[in-house]
Amino acid sequence: MIDLNTMSNSLLNFTLRSLKFYRRTHWGLMLGSAVSTAVLIGALVIGDSVKYSLKKIALERLGHTDYTVESGDRYFRALVASELAARLQTPIAALIKVRGLVVAPNGIERVNNVQILGVDEEFGRMCDEQELYRQLGSNEIFINERLARKINAQIGDELLLRIESVSNLPKDAPLSDTAELSVNRRFIIRKLIKNHQFGRFSLENSQVEPHTVFIERNALADLVQMSGRANVLLIGARREPLSAAAISHQLREIYTISDAGYSLTTTQNGSIELRSRRVFLDQFVVDSLISRFPQAQPIMTYFVNQLSTDERQTPYSFVTGSASPLIPSGLKDDEIILNRWTAEDLHAQIGDAITLSYFIVGPGRTLIENQRSFILRRIVPMNSFFTDRSLMPDFPGLAEEENCRDWEAGFPIDYDRIRDRDEQYWDDYRGAPKAFVTLHAAQEMWRNRFGALTALRFSPQTAPTGAELGKYLNPVAMGLNIRAVRQIALEASNESVDFSQLFLGLSFFLILAALLLTGMLFVFGARQRVQEIGLLQALGFPARKIKRLYLLESSIVAMAGGFCGLLLGLIYHQLVLTALKTIWKSIVGTSSLVVHLRASTLLIGVAGGVIMSVFAMWMTSRWLARRSPAELQKGNLTSPSLSRRSTVWSLLVALLCLTSAAASALFIRSGGGSSFFITGILLLAGGLALIHHLLYSARETPQNKAMSLIGISARNLFRRPLSSITVIGILAAAVFITFTVGTNRTNSVVNPRDRSSGTGGFAFWAETTLPLLYDLNSKEGAEHYQLDSLSALPFRVKDGDDASCLNLNRVQSPRLIATDPMELERRKAFSFIETSADFDRRHPWSNLEKHDDRDVVPGIADMTVIVWGLGKQIGDTLVYRDELGRDLRIRLVGGLANSIFQGNVIISEKRFLEHFPSTSGYRVLLVDPPQNEETRIDQDLTWALQDLGIEVTPTAERLADFNQVTNTYLTIFMILGGLALMIGSIGIGLLLQRNVAERRGELALMRAVGFNHNTLQKMVFIEHALLVAVGIGCGAAASLISSLFASGKSGAPVTLTLILFSLLAMVGSGWLWTLIAAKWSLTEELLSALRNE
Repeated sequence: MIDLNTMSNSLLNFTLRSLKFYRRTHWGLMLGSAVSTAVLIGALVIGDSVKYSLKKIALERLGHTDYTVESGDRYFRALVASELAARLQTPIAALIKVRGLVVAPNGIERVNNVQILGVDEEFGRMCDEQELYRQLGSNEIFINERLARKINAQIGDELLLRIESVSNLPKDAPLSDTAELSVNRRFIIRKLIKNHQFGRFSLENSQVEPHTVFIERNALADLVQMSGRANVLLIGARREPLSAAAISHQLREIYTISDAGYSLTTTQNGSIELRSRRVFLDQFVVDSLISRFPQAQPIMTYFVNQLSTDERQTPYSFVTGSASPLIPSGLKDDEIILNRWTAEDLHAQIGDAITLSYFIVGPGRTLIENQRSFILRRIVPMNSFFTDRSLMPDFPGLAEEENCRDWEAGFPIDYDRIRDRDEQYWDDYRGAPKAFVTLHAAQEMWRNRFGALTALRFSPQTAPTGAELGKYLNPVAMGLNIRAVRQIALEASNESVDFSQLFLGLSFFLILAALLLTGMLFVFGARQRVQEIGLLQALGFPARKIKRLYLLESSIVAMAGGFCGLLLGLIYHQLVLTALKTIWKSIVGTSSLVVHLRASTLLIGVAGGVIMSVFAMWMTSRWLARRSPAELQKGNLTSPSLSRRSTVWSLLVALLCLTSAAASALFIRSGGGSSFFITGILLLAGGLALIHHLLYSARETPQNKAMSLIGISARNLFRRPLSSITVIGILAAAVFITFTVGTNRTNSVVNPRDRSSGTGGFAFWAETTLPLLYDLNSKEGAEHYQLDSLSALPFRVKDGDDASCLNLNRVQSPRLIATDPMELERRKAFSFIETSADFDRRHPWSNLEKHDDRDVVPGIADMTVIVWGLGKQIGDTLVYRDELGRDLRIRLVGGLANSIFQGNVIISEKRFLEHFPSTSGYRVLLVDPPQNEETRIDQDLTWALQDLGIEVTPTAERLADFNQVTNTYLTIFMILGGLALMIGSIGIGLLLQRNVAERRGELALMRAVGFNHNTLQKMVFIEHALLVAVGIGCGAAASLISSLFASGKSGAPVTLTLILFSLLAMVGSGWLWTLIAAKWSLTEELLSALRNE
């Protein structure tokens, strides 16, 4: 008996000698380990690089900014920045942020939706470029490099900027002047700003660099008539962390009524009056002040078209509604007071009927002329406080004009109706009201979403000071939104699309194929050494120690493969990263991806690859330990037999998988989303389990009848069922990937007239930079924009982050768009794939009109946005901060099938305006032109609305852009599947070569008894061609069956002709290489092998 302890001391030496002796066999094992490790490391490092790049982009676009304060169209004093900085002990920059468009130096090309920033050196301080931004002159601009590339601009070029005009009175408000929506000016380009100089600056969470123009802040403020004001604060980071609560507290301490857009003035009769630059007082401000100052007198003054009796009219007058003491307490809601001038003009007497005619503004600035009749209760003299001209609000285009004929109100004025008498009244009394009604009557007529009062009056004795009023004005409630932008940006990048998991998923079958090939190569190597193993057992080595010996040897090989895989993985990662920045750029949207290597990731990748390879070899080596020394020393072992119980188990697994696949297919039919892939996987697993059962069952079945050449070939497959099922599995998985990608690639060619498709039946998606105030569907709108009447569905927009598949960051506040949902309902547009339990599927769009809770609004989004962009599901809630500082909760009640709405959340326009009343006009249009007039409508829209910065995109093209991202992922999946198919082909070749090598004696005997060389080649070819056919057939069948069910649900046709052609090409290619391998393996003389038998 050999001393095992002595022998153990030489095991290492034995292992090293074995590694050297069997080095040709180990090269294959090392290669398999290297491939699996390389793919694993590549996927992990790609994830690290993308995540690091997104974080780098986020920090680069924010610089040192920690928090922001944004006020939209409610501009505050720019001095707030320095005052708040002194309190918070941190740098703060005030800036102006507006939208605009740029006309290129050639005067032809335009760039829409340009971010225009009014900045100063404090802005530059946020990116350590104070000196750079100090150089910006009042007639100069900086532009970022992306914009420069877009318009091919150079330093010294002159650009025309069309900048959105800023108005104190929202453009949708009554009497708002809408004549000038933009201001135009030419500037000289002074610098091209690089990314690290704030060229990437943006407050939106996106890796896509915006087009940006930088203007000196005071110059931009003067241009938009907001001198000394700003609408954004950038608050720098400090050593002691800030909080939104601390910023809000300090902001409230310095916030004045001027910052809120209010002022206190002394009226003609000595009262103190609170006014708003926005004309109408915010309702929450009114409620707050009246509760604290109950003696305050509310006033509502409006401009009416005319006052009339049955026979006479007085045109264009102001009418005031108020309460006691200005209006007698006994005045009823259907009674009116006229001043003496007006009563005489109308020849009116007490008790006469007086009719007021006035415009109110409907959706799309549709003017609706209403009338209301009153009974004349009283006539007041012209020398009383009723002639107080300060009762007239500061309506733009009216209050500052010297003559009536210079008025520019927000609706048409017939100047021919203005008489000399009216001009004289304006000269003498300006806008002193000609009539008075009760406050209740005035508010019934003229209340709007911007407010129900134009002033609050206080007596001189009880009037609060501006400082006292400022204490009652909450900056957050006044629309100042405080955001922790750095924290939000870092969270968005950390929770971004996980490319590690993504590429691990895409590479799963490739890794599996490499591991299966590794296991098969290990078995082939072990078969060469069965006699050696038998000898070691005969010498007294326990099977456990022999197994450990070979696993040690294999582990060394796997580790060598792992370190080779490390190098290959880095090369693979670099290739993929380069592809993501170039040919696959559609899925990342940026070329600013950088390599980021982490030692822990590389270690995990190498260890994972080695462990997987060792595990694969351990799984395939277990049967050797169950053989006796005598069996092993005979050599030429076949695969082990399975017990009857094992074959029964494989049959049960097949039945279970196939039954589950049938259930999953039914789920698809009932609207179960993309579970076709699960169905395909179950079909594939069930098919492979069934083949496994048949291979082992047929192997144990005796064959007494004479067999044909095909029968002999098939019988030979049963001798090595484990190797056969391995090759079949690799081929089936690879073909399943390829066919699944091919049959489920999203078709970019859709019929834009199909209402149930992703276009909703609309031909164009149009977006404007500046708001579209008038309804294009109306006669007035068509005339205003000089367009023929057309059918278009307008959407209001609340800017937010892009939640489409084009943004890799995890979005918290996607863009909101709002329309009349009944217009979509009337058209039966788009298709839903998932809805909430209380959703009315018969009238899906009407669900947006539900009003169960004031601060919970139903929302609908593309299902891809909900799941991937937001990480949510149906029934979840998104939280926004509305214009009044309240939390607005959007409950996701419906998920759309793949559609042009990607990136947006849709809500009802009515609910939208409740929370964002100052949002004027529309910036998105869905255009529904007549058949065969698409080209004309496209050209007309582009020409008529070019000054608004319109971009018209065919809906089919927009949908194709989104589909391109999905198709790119599928292309990557298919490429990796093709590599798995290549590995399967290598496996076929290796299996064929090994089978021929092991059966040389058998083949030589067949040659000696009369089989010619061609017959033997044909037999070997058929034997392995069957493996190719079964593997490809199994994978193709699983893919096609699941895809047919999915196409029935989605309406996407499966192109059977292309699939059949691809199937024949795969089988033909596989058989060709099998034939070449068969011929190559049988080139040597076989009779020498017979002499050795």
